[in-house]
Order: sequence, then structure tokens, then C-alpha cells
Amino acid sequence: VSTDFDTSDKLYFEALHTDDVMNVVKKEQPLGVILQLGGQTSLNLAEKLSKRDVRILGTPFSSIDLAEDREKLNGLLGEMNIPTPVGFAVTDEAQAFAVVEKLGFPLVVRPSYVIGGRAMQVVYSNEEMWKYLKEAVSLSMEHPVIIDQYIEGKEIEVDAVSDGEDILIPGVMEHIERTGVHSGDSISVYPPHTISGEVAGLLAEYTERISKSLNIVGIVNIQYAYDGEKLFVIEVNPRASRTAPILSKVTGVPMVKLAVSTMLGNKLRDSAYGTGLYRNMNFYAVKTPVFSGAKLTDVDIALGPEMKSTGEALGLDSDLRTAIYKGFLAAGVNIPVRGGFYVALSPPEWTAATAATLKKYAAEGFRLYSSNGTSPFLAENGIDAAVLGFDETLRLIGDEINGIINVPEIANVKGGNSFDIRRKAVERGLPLLTCMDTAEAFLDAVRMKKENIPLRYRTLEEYLSL
Repeated sequence: VSTDFDTSDKLYFEALHTDDVMNVVKKEQPLGVILQLGGQTSLNLAEKLSKRDVRILGTPFSSIDLAEDREKLNGLLGEMNIPTPVGFAVTDEAQAFAVVEKLGFPLVVRPSYVIGGRAMQVVYSNEEMWKYLKEAVSLSMEHPVIIDQYIEGKEIEVDAVSDGEDILIPGVMEHIERTGVHSGDSISVYPPHTISGEVAGLLAEYTERISKSLNIVGIVNIQYAYDGEKLFVIEVNPRASRTAPILSKVTGVPMVKLAVSTMLGNKLRDSAYGTGLYRNMNFYAVKTPVFSGAKLTDVDIALGPEMKSTGEALGLDSDLRTAIYKGFLAAGVNIPVRGGFYVALSPPEWTAATAATLKKYAAEGFRLYSSNGTSPFLAENGIDAAVLGFDETLRLIGDEINGIINVPEIANVKGGNSFDIRRKAVERGLPLLTCMDTAEAFLDAVRMKKENIPLRYRTLEEYLSL
């Protein structure tokens, strides 16, 4: 699949959308238009509608432009002393490798003006950077590439409603997968289960300061990365994200209703939900991505900065482990309790934490199989695994191999051995775990199924009353 991004296509389709919207505006003569509830495509119309004197309800165009422009946003965050990953826009290879020299690896690279993390990648070496610049994107003044410092750690999402003066944060969602996996493809947990009260307080403080500085009126979504010491702002979206309806459901806070109310001039302090960080519910909600890999042939679903999921499911329970189990079940993931797992990992994953996770799989009774490249790492860590070649691996998938743990160096490369193995696992309906954090969480589902504990189901109203 070509990942070249043509700005002219983007402008052409936006022009079509603008004309469609203007036709409706002329016909209906509305008080104004709401852009922040229509995703990124809707938000992209802000400049053109503003120039045509169409009233934008809620967050003004000037604030939308500031939040969407990475350079302007980084300047604002710098003035506020709020950390954000260091990044640069480059237009040729010389500039790109000058940034490499300055920041070091790993780095996140992406074309400018992308939706859904298209053509984004985490690179770990000069070779990977060279390959990305040559094969994945077109470098030019019209098509700059953004190179950002990669913050390895915990990703956290905050959705808030602001009236320009006060904010309300219904809840915070903590990702299971580390930074570098698209938020739409991550398993997310509400309320956060590992971050401290101090970090939660800092999240609320940063969100309020950013919302006020940007004059946000309505919904805002802010994505953070926490490396264990510092909290970084990764992205500020002056619109509703996919997590807004989930948080509305599991907290009982009607975010869209409140957002529209603030756009019409009402204040949050006068609502029934108050301001600041809302109280946590007494249960866990686990958002689990759903993939359509079996229906979309020749598509790779290895996790990374590009979004691959086509939907999401929700697992609810007062016990986190059970909520995770329910999430996997709801997403239609096959959960084996015996058999074998094939393991193939890129060198950055050869860590003590990875070894500890794989030892847990062996302790659960799974026989481990390994690629030639990964076998030395397993042997060094005392993990017994049968080494398989490519043809033998394909033959055993669905027979002796009941699941795949594969973190590739580069995804989306058709015709490679790793791609073919992942595709066959998807076609056979086997669990395909392409991030070690997912593999660790999956163990909870395996253990729950092995224990055969009856699951208890409640209505959403019952959970909210706990």
C-alpha cells in the first residue's frame, strides 16, 4: 500500500466538504456550526468556514489553528513550562539526519497533515530512518516530515469540557500499550490503575491551563506520555475524540450535552456535575480495539502509530482482571488455554520485562516456539523454545501453534516472512499479539478462562450505582 501523502487530494476533498456545508448554511441559516463533534475531517473545515464568515460555535478558529499547528502549540506549551517532546519539520534528508544527530534514537516520524497516524513509524536506527524517507514518504517543501523525540512510557488520555473559565474532566483513561501505539488501537483502562494521585493532579492542572490558554469552549482531548518522572503533552485535539462517548457512558456525565451548553453561553459551575476532576466510579471500564483483519485481505494489523482498528468493545467489572477478560471476549478475541505460542521479536524488545512475560506463558503450560532471530535472546534468559523455520511455522499455525507473539521491526511490508505469519494467524482466528504490553494483559484473560469462574453481568445503570 502506498503511503505517499498528496496534499492536493486533501485540499480537493476539503473544498468539496466546504461547498456542501455552505449549501446547508445558506439553506438553513443556522445560528452557527459545530465542528468539534465531527472528528478531524470536520475540524479541517474551520479555516475556510471562518473566512466565509460562518459563525463557529464553541472553540474559535484562532484556537483551533493554534492547537493544530505543532510549531505554534509547542511555542505555547514552552511559554507555559509544560513539557512536550522536542520535534522538528524537515524537508530533505540532510535536515532529517541533522535532527537524528541532535535528538538520538528512538524517534517518531510522520508526514505532516495526517489522519489516524497514517504513515507514522517509530525508528531506532539510521538504516530505518533512511528506509522510511526513501520508501514511505515524499520529502519536499510541500511535503515536510515531522521528526519527534520518542517518549517511552505510559500514554494517558484526558477528555474534558471547558466553558472558557472552568473545566470538567469526567475521567482519565490509561493505555495498556506503551507510547508509540495509536490511541485508537490501545487497550485503555478507566479509571487509571497505575498512575499516582500526584500524576492525576498534574494531568488536571495541565489540562485546565491548556484549555484556558487556548480559550477552549466545548470538548478537548489531550494525550499525554508519562515516562515515570515527567509528564509530556503529546497532542491537543480541540474536538471530541473516540473516548468521549465511552467516558460519558461509564461516568454518567453527558459530555456532548454539556459541551453544547457551554457553546451557548452556559457555565459548568451551574451544572449538576461541577468542575475539576470528577470522582472515579467504583468499577473498571476497559476499552478493547476490534480489528477487521480477517475481512481486509493483505492488511497488516501489527500495532504502531498508524491506526488499524475498525471498532472497539467495552469490558466492565469491579475487578480489573475480569474487566480485561470481558474486553477481550467482547472484541471477539480467541483465548487459548493450552497449546503453543510462536515468538518473534525485534531487538528493541529483548528486555528483562519481555523475558519475564514469556516465562509467565511457559508457566501457564504453553509450549513456546521461536524464530531463528529471537532464539538467542530466549536462550540467554533460560526460556525453552523450539526453533522453527518459516515454512514449518506456517505449517504449524492453527495446529500446534495457537497464538502469535510477534513484534516486528517494520510492519506493513508485504511479502516478508513476518507479514505472512501474522496474516495466517489472522485468517485462522488466532490471537495475534504485536506489543508486549498486550501480551502481558492477555495473560489475565488466559488465567480467567482457565479458572472457569462464572462471569457476572450488570446493566450500566447498576454499575453506575455501585
